[in-house]
Amino acid sequence: MHIRLLLVTEVVAARSTSFRLGDEARRRLHERAEREGMRATALLERLTIEGVDTLEHAGIVYRGAGHDRRAALAGGPDVWEIVARLRELEGSEEERIATLAAETEVHPRLVRAALEFAARHPAEIEHRIDRNERSITENRAAAQQRRALLAWGSGSTRCSPAAAMKLRDAFDHDAMHVGEGGLSGAEEVVVATMSVQRARSTGSSTPSCASRTS
Repeated sequence: MHIRLLLVTEVVAARSTSFRLGDEARRRLHERAEREGMRATALLERLTIEGVDTLEHAGIVYRGAGHDRRAALAGGPDVWEIVARLRELEGSEEERIATLAAETEVHPRLVRAALEFAARHPAEIEHRIDRNERSITENRAAAQQRRALLAWGSGSTRCSPAAAMKLRDAFDHDAMHVGEGGLSGAEEVVVATMSVQRARSTGSSTPSCASRTS
């Protein structure tokens, strides 16, 4: 069997290359492609790119659905998460790496491996970071709209301004860390509950909402 791949160079010139696969490799490739609902040639191209990346960057693996693969540390966070956190820290590159390693218990060598991978694939990493930031912004806006609909401070319940502010701040703090996946309805209830507990634990008084009597 010949597999023909369309290889794209840096100058966007394309050429066709043929590979001969053994019977076992061909069988397993087609079985896997069928399970993932994709063409065998597309799967082979993905496996080639990911395989070369993992050979060139020790400690890097790929995870996620076939249509949304992402580079990550083996047994650790995604590469884009490492880069995003390093940007938030202060100090030299080595100081940031040391701080992140202490926070996450990820070995500094692996943090450097993630950073090196990101330097070789900047567009991919920037896309992930930008998408996550957009998701956080959208989740925060949606949470604010839901709070308005639930009438914190109006409607069937009434909160004191101080209590409402503490609950809002606590909910925002928890919701903004959800990331790309967003909040399901059930997850929002959990986050809201955690937010109330956080608000109660950080102040001398307990924020509460009283039923409207008038």
